[in-house]
Amino acid sequence: MSFAEVKKVNGSPALVIDGRAYPPIAMTTRFHKPEYIKRLGESGLKVFFLMTNTDWLRPGRDYTDEQGIQRHEPGGMEAFVRNAETLLAEVPDAYIIVRIGLHPPVDWMEANRDELITYQDGSHEPAILSSEVHKDEIPGMYSFASGKWQEAAGKALKEFCDKVDSLSFADRVIGYFLAAGGTSEWYPVNVLCDRGKNKYGDFSPSFVKFYGEFLKKRYGTEEKLKKAWKKEDASFEKPIIPNVQEQYFIFMEEGIMDAMKYYESAERIIGKNIDMDAEKAANLGVFLNMKDYRYVADFYDAFHEATAEAIIYFAKLLKERYAGKIVGAFYGSYGCTDFFNSSTATSTLPILDSGYVDFLAAPGVYNNREPGGSVAQREMQDSFRLRGQMFVAEEDSRTHLEDSFYRDAMGLYDVRDSIVTLKRDFARVLCEDIYAWWFDQHAEGGRYQHEEIYKLFRRQEEIAQFAYGLD
Repeated sequence: MSFAEVKKVNGSPALVIDGRAYPPIAMTTRFHKPEYIKRLGESGLKVFFLMTNTDWLRPGRDYTDEQGIQRHEPGGMEAFVRNAETLLAEVPDAYIIVRIGLHPPVDWMEANRDELITYQDGSHEPAILSSEVHKDEIPGMYSFASGKWQEAAGKALKEFCDKVDSLSFADRVIGYFLAAGGTSEWYPVNVLCDRGKNKYGDFSPSFVKFYGEFLKKRYGTEEKLKKAWKKEDASFEKPIIPNVQEQYFIFMEEGIMDAMKYYESAERIIGKNIDMDAEKAANLGVFLNMKDYRYVADFYDAFHEATAEAIIYFAKLLKERYAGKIVGAFYGSYGCTDFFNSSTATSTLPILDSGYVDFLAAPGVYNNREPGGSVAQREMQDSFRLRGQMFVAEEDSRTHLEDSFYRDAMGLYDVRDSIVTLKRDFARVLCEDIYAWWFDQHAEGGRYQHEEIYKLFRRQEEIAQFAYGLD
């Protein structure tokens, strides 16, 4: 059985498999085009993230579509095996990290509405929950604080692992990447504070219980809690959830964006006045009034920690089961994100210090991606290096092979544009001493399907191998 770990090589964290360092970059793609997969492998790409679901979410089914045509939707394990066999047929020495969706099925959410994000009026907000390998219309977003969801998803994860361990190619599986929430990135698809509808949450029993326990850890006694919050009705049993007006400061960045749009662009409006509501009680300009509204900060800290604790829960299941498999998830974004509602920022260090997670990941920011630009990262990546762990960038770098919208948005019109941006993104990964995967989001794969890109990938692998041999 192969043994994978994140360990220091020449002083820096690296992915090491059976004693050999595998420098960036890995690949996440689909497997509809075997020849494309073969060429990627020939270009030196050997670590592949395979996207799939548990059989709990997608057990597999036969159905008739709207045109009366018989269809088959593969189950999670069935799809994984098919894709893995395609990969290993074309790249026999490939290694696999399973990108596994932990979402509950719709019927579970229908039957367990108390486990969904709940607003002050007791309602839930229907939404569309999608990842790269599933899309469902849901009655409301499941709460990451839900112990019932964690238990059921954990059982499904264990069953998936049982089946993987019995496969003939089990030794090629070197880790798991935990996926939940919107686009697998651990954010709720419902906003927590909806100004348009004057709704706020989360009042689900699971989160309220978690929030109370969080406050007890932070303050110790209710007397200290009441003093910090300046509220005599503060309690651990029924912690105060801030209403829309009390959460006003979380929208202050909209004023900043407005200023940038109208004062720092050719379309600026002369004499425009921007009201930042500096005198609103809950905020001081763009900052929270911590003197009187500390409970708002505590609330969001608890909301983010609930997500982190869920990640730790699943990672622990895997680490206690396996030696020699790496585990990661999306978490830790500070830039280019809905910082408050996304719930994936303020508990990064508890995840890193848990002992169960080897790496966290995020895409780069989405501005300045055109040729000549500079794609910044969302995370405080030096914190990972200091702990001997890896930050992994999801390099969903577009190419000239996109549709017209993305070609224009990213300024990618021919292969030369693609090459210079792929060079730039690789160089940043290598020079900043992080890890990454290329992300081919095309429906059937093919974002990097070009001879010049294959040649570039091969050269990049050679450069990375050389760099990893240096002190």
